[in-house]
Amino acid sequence: MKNKINVTVNAIFTYSDTYEQDIIDNDMSFNADRLKDIKEHQLIATLIIDEFTKNQEPTLDAFRKAEKLVKLSLSFQCENESFFQEPFMKAIFSRMGKYFFNEKSELIEDAIKQHAVGHISKAVMKAEKDQFKKMFAKGVC
Repeated sequence: MKNKINVTVNAIFTYSDTYEQDIIDNDMSFNADRLKDIKEHQLIATLIIDEFTKNQEPTLDAFRKAEKLVKLSLSFQCENESFFQEPFMKAIFSRMGKYFFNEKSELIEDAIKQHAVGHISKAVMKAEKDQFKKMFAKGVC
């Protein structure tokens, strides 16, 4: 990617049932020429979707875990200081990198979680359908 900015995103996912936490490091690359196009809610939803569909198998258990997400805490590492001056980063910093998905939720947080869980459910359904097709092809069903 030409003019790319490399960023490490440290994310802590906290879940409602046991307040268990998953701590994830994501290495991301951004096109420096397109940073102005990035919206806060898109980036946050992408981090959640990737965690439950790419960093782990998109299973029904992963979907259930995503539904139990109550808090997402983020920190960013980037050598290019201008990255932190972008509007979406300022929005994230205004929340101190914390997103609540419970009774403390704001409208944007509710929308982020609904969007992410919708995408995760589609990935889970596709994975389950593909698994069923494989089993059917093998004559298991």
